[in-house]
Amino acid sequence: MKKEIAEKIGLSYNEELFFLTPDRKLEEYLYVNGIYAIGMIKDETNWTYWAYNRTEELQQALDGYRKYLSDRRKILDSYKKGKKEMTSA
Repeated sequence: MKKEIAEKIGLSYNEELFFLTPDRKLEEYLYVNGIYAIGMIKDETNWTYWAYNRTEELQQALDGYRKYLSDRRKILDSYKKGKKEMTSA
């Protein structure tokens, strides 16, 4: 699937050189952090995919995004836990 999408953008797909994602929130996170897509395409199911050159900066931004998601999940889980304890008391 990723190979076909990359070819539609005009890239010869190579996971070592390019990173493809359909994740809009990740695309926004990368954009805000100065990592810009080199191409994008909609597939036959109307999903948009963004292509990025694999760089050290991209990897650092991806690591930051994973940490952000992990921290957010912990906050939401603790909120849900606290809410359950309040309703059961």
